[in-house]
Amino acid sequence: MRRHVCSSASSDCHRIEFPDGEIHEFHEFHDFSAIPDEPDWRVTRITDVFAHDHYVEIDYSVADEWTITDSYGRTQTIHFTGGVVTSVELSAFGDETATYTLVHTPTEIERQKYGPPDCLDGSDPLALITVPLLARLVLPDESYYEMSYNTNDSSPGVLSGGIKKLRLPTGGELHWDYQQLDFLAQEPDLNFDGRVNAAYAVETKEIFVDSETQVGQ
Repeated sequence: MRRHVCSSASSDCHRIEFPDGEIHEFHEFHDFSAIPDEPDWRVTRITDVFAHDHYVEIDYSVADEWTITDSYGRTQTIHFTGGVVTSVELSAFGDETATYTLVHTPTEIERQKYGPPDCLDGSDPLALITVPLLARLVLPDESYYEMSYNTNDSSPGVLSGGIKKLRLPTGGELHWDYQQLDFLAQEPDLNFDGRVNAAYAVETKEIFVDSETQVGQ
């Protein structure tokens, strides 16, 4: 594993010391000869005032993988594909590894509460977007959570991209409906023409012991 150590003469490393005693070290990983205007600062080490006894180190030397080690000898590994987390390997009891698998499904959804610009006539290529939605989280014992989502804004209680249903490992389910909340802009000068800042929140949550039997709301 490659270790990065800050030095006073280093231009690609900076330390941030927090009031609670934590110290975060950041290193520059970007190849400026390829794209000079896009730096890539990443945290590589977190310590406290007892730096040799208490630390967490993050190694990025393997592509699409983060390896996290700490002062207690534990190792956690996060795997990515296309910038999306696909699995997490955690230290478990008895020198075992507990693996969590994240399954994503590329899904085309409407942009939330999107209004097409006046210059577009008819079709609007910006109204839809394809995003990798988390469809299933598989636990180390092969049980799983499963998610489904709203893909459009067809009614006030439906939020495009918002989770609609979560199946639990027990077979129970949680269902959600949403509502839009409007807030006046904080700056008085921006409160013209009734302009508001919109936020979206859960309006109701329903609890099921299986796919059909509701037990709470």
